[in-house]
Amino acid sequence: GIQKMVESERDCVDILMQLSAVKSGLESVAGKVLRNYVAICLDKDNTQDKGAALARAVSMWIGGGSRG
Repeated sequence: GIQKMVESERDCVDILMQLSAVKSGLESVAGKVLRNYVAICLDKDNTQDKGAALARAVSMWIGGGSRG
């Protein structure tokens, strides 16, 4: 993939385009995972603090949160 492109000294624009495509794909998947998590989180009766769990998930998704 991208590592091979770098090793074979492909054009920087090609590498950046590929990185952009990967980033876009990951963001799309992350959004789907977050939506699924929110649906499950808000549906569970045993979740004590749904607001805090939701805030942690959103914070992790935007890159500002921790896992613990």
